[in-house]
Amino acid sequence: LIPAFLTFEADPVALYIPQRSALAQQRRYIERTFGIWDEPGILVVKHKTPGTSIMQPDFLLAAMDLHERVQRVVAPAPGAGGGELAMADVCARRFVTLTGDYVCAVLSALEQWGYSKDKLASDTDIVGTLAKAHAHSEVDLGGMVVTPAGQMVKAEALQIKYFFNVSVAHYHDGGTLAWDRALRALLDDVNAHEPLLSVSYWSALFIEEEAQSFVAKDSYLMALSMVFIMFYVCIALGGVTYDIRTSRMLLGTTSAVCVSLAMAAGFGLGALCGYPFQPINPIIVFTLLGVSVDDMIIIVDAFERTRPADPVALRLSESMAVSGSTITVTSFTSAFVFFTAIWVDFPALTNFCVPAGFCVLSVYVLQLFFFAGCLVLDTLRQEAGRADVVPCFVPESDEAAACCAQYRPPPLAAGGKPTRAERPIQLWFRTRYPRLLLQPRTRVAVVVGFLAPVLLAARQIPDITVGLPLRQTLAESSPVLRYVDDLETYWRGAQTQEAWLVYMHTNVTDARALRAANRAMSALTDLDSVLRIHVNWLAGFRDWYECKGDREWPPTSSAPVGEFIHDEGVYTCVHDEAGATAH
Repeated sequence: LIPAFLTFEADPVALYIPQRSALAQQRRYIERTFGIWDEPGILVVKHKTPGTSIMQPDFLLAAMDLHERVQRVVAPAPGAGGGELAMADVCARRFVTLTGDYVCAVLSALEQWGYSKDKLASDTDIVGTLAKAHAHSEVDLGGMVVTPAGQMVKAEALQIKYFFNVSVAHYHDGGTLAWDRALRALLDDVNAHEPLLSVSYWSALFIEEEAQSFVAKDSYLMALSMVFIMFYVCIALGGVTYDIRTSRMLLGTTSAVCVSLAMAAGFGLGALCGYPFQPINPIIVFTLLGVSVDDMIIIVDAFERTRPADPVALRLSESMAVSGSTITVTSFTSAFVFFTAIWVDFPALTNFCVPAGFCVLSVYVLQLFFFAGCLVLDTLRQEAGRADVVPCFVPESDEAAACCAQYRPPPLAAGGKPTRAERPIQLWFRTRYPRLLLQPRTRVAVVVGFLAPVLLAARQIPDITVGLPLRQTLAESSPVLRYVDDLETYWRGAQTQEAWLVYMHTNVTDARALRAANRAMSALTDLDSVLRIHVNWLAGFRDWYECKGDREWPPTSSAPVGEFIHDEGVYTCVHDEAGATAH
């Protein structure tokens, strides 16, 4: 089931925003109505010498050259057809009226010169150009130094934002990812050889790839944990012994088998139910190791407390009457707790807990129908005097089989009392633990030991940081951390975000509705948190309305919005004493 249904999800919007909230509903409405939002790829460009201003001709010309090199990046197209993908094949494109063509959408301070090296080279007051653009909220530079009068005199970093079209097939078949990798290769070359520029990069595709590689890089840690747990289980099941006839090394390895099969089955069932795989899901392995080992120890302990002289089938039935009911209750309780996350409107938690619940149930099934069968086979091996790990080998003497006495938990006699010496931990719990627990000093120690951390936690609650910083979702060696560092250094850790203002169920041809929308846009512009209005059809409509018809804004009757939408003309309005004239 895994290859057919399993999907990987690392998008923060899909994982950390409640999907039944008003915000999520509005986002889905916008995506249905206007299409899915374009995904940005953000370059942070700074001078290689820290603290150096970027408002210099040589630096900006180098940044302009970098922009031109980015536009020339090509990558091999996926699939059998071959070919190459250019930036125009993966970018989000915008129609430019003056050129009459679609161009890739780009946002940066370089647009003040129209991304033209000639215009930049001919500008004799670069600082003034950028300061004026900053005063009109047209640029967002990092590490700015602003005078008390609001005049920008220095900046240490700029951003160049490219936008990927998520609606094209290349975004889903790996083509856009291939182009993104080619872009990263170019940026590595720039950082290595460009004397002026230092560049960091971020994109959603880059983050998702880093998350996937993070899972792959840490797979060896999970394998080592399984090896360690298998070693522990072998000792717990077979006791401390060098007797290869009574040890249970081979049986202990079934813990790794059970966990591996349970994870495959659990993730497959979760994928079948529509729950994607996310970067945090591999830690389920540690929960499953604990559940699996606990069940194994309970089953083996109950089995060894039966009479060794009885047939194996009888011993199994008597032991499973106790241990089987125990692990049934614990397993279904754990699974039920995990499944309650279905009703929690937090996708990251739900995507973790539901597959975890399936994994716990899979462990339970494997314990009953796989491990119990392996326990029977291992017991038959012991009764036949065969060696552990290599059951085909039968030691010829006791000296060849053991170098020291075995130490295993004793079976119980008919009266229910041990017939052999108990393990030290069993003896301690049976003889000393009750007296220790019932002592007055123990009661005081338990109360104090419980209340102290509770009070400490209550004191720290006001200082708890709410949220999930991007840095904590990445590996320490991730190259994306360079972008995070630059963002914290030059923009105080804040990235400008796009906000959409959508008028729903509004007749924009009604002059009153249009005036209300115009007031809303004016109020939005006055907010301190708004840097600039990037796309506003009302501004374009107003220019057209005033220019073409020489009319006053806003309309007092019906607004000719339909005429504006279908008008493909290009107009230049010259305002003079006689009024506005359309050409």
